[in-house]
Amino acid sequence: FRRNSVTRMGQMSNHFLGKDSLATIDTNTDLGGWFNNMSLEIDALEFTKSGQDIQFYMESLTDIGRLDQIDSNAQAKQIILETKLDLLRMAKCEDVKEDALVILDSIADAGYARVSIEFFLPILHFQSLKDPKSVGLLRPFFIKIASFLRTISNDCPTRVKDLAL
Repeated sequence: FRRNSVTRMGQMSNHFLGKDSLATIDTNTDLGGWFNNMSLEIDALEFTKSGQDIQFYMESLTDIGRLDQIDSNAQAKQIILETKLDLLRMAKCEDVKEDALVILDSIADAGYARVSIEFFLPILHFQSLKDPKSVGLLRPFFIKIASFLRTISNDCPTRVKDLAL
C-alpha cells in the first residue's frame, strides 16, 4: 500500500510540475513540490509507529483536495482518493494483533499440510495396493505428519476468545 501511495504522489507531483506528457494545465510548482514532499514522507513511514502520521497525511490530502485546481481535476481527485484508501489500509494493517498473526500462520501451515497430504495420498494408496507389506514403511511418514500437526496446534494460542472481543 505504501508503494502505491508513493507512486501516486509522484504522479501528482509530475502532473503539477508539468512533467506529465498528457498535462494540459497550468503548472503549479508549489503543488508539485507539496506532492513530492508527501511522496517522500509516505515512503519514510515505519509501520510500527505510523498511526498518527497516517491520520495526519489523510487529513492533509483531504485539505489539499479542496483546492480549486485539484477539485476541478477528476483524475487528481481520483488519485487522492485512492491514496487515502491505501493509507487507511496501512493503518488497519498496523493494528493487527500478534496473536492474530500467530493464528493466521497456524492456519496457513495447516492448509499447507492438508494440500501436502492430498498430494501424497494417491501415491500412498497406490503403493499400499501394489505392495501391502510396504504399509509398515509408511509409519515414519504418518509420525512426521502427526508431529507437524501437533506443532501447529501447540503454536496456536489458546486465547482465541480474546481475539473475538
